[in-house]
Amino acid sequence: MARQAARRWVAVVAAVVALSAGAAVAAHAEPPLPAGVEQVRGLEIAPLRPGAAVLRVRFAAFGRNFELLLAPLRNAGADGAPVYRGRLRGDRGRAWLVVRGDTLDGVIETADGSIGVAPATRLGLDAAHGTVAYRIAA
Repeated sequence: MARQAARRWVAVVAAVVALSAGAAVAAHAEPPLPAGVEQVRGLEIAPLRPGAAVLRVRFAAFGRNFELLLAPLRNAGADGAPVYRGRLRGDRGRAWLVVRGDTLDGVIETADGSIGVAPATRLGLDAAHGTVAYRIAA
């Protein structure tokens, strides 16, 4: 009888621990994004070659991979951040982006329509989402 009680006690403790772990994960989960907005995945921003001013930007959103080659424009953004113009590899698309560290802010034109990219906070979303993408026009 004591063994059965001990087993039940272990089962209850295990259940409490499992529920607590689930609550901790839920407490740290990012809030959902609005329809039509996605967090960009696998964002990479790097010079095309060491020391080059041209940037290669890669990320995934909306079920496709994006690779952009961006050259700096002479004029900086309003806050002094560098502004880049470039093209979308494998597409006739073009892009105009401000690059701040590891975030993007701007527009990418594709054959399928225009996509905006921006820091989540600029759209009033949780900073944990990082850079997000959203459809502008189809």
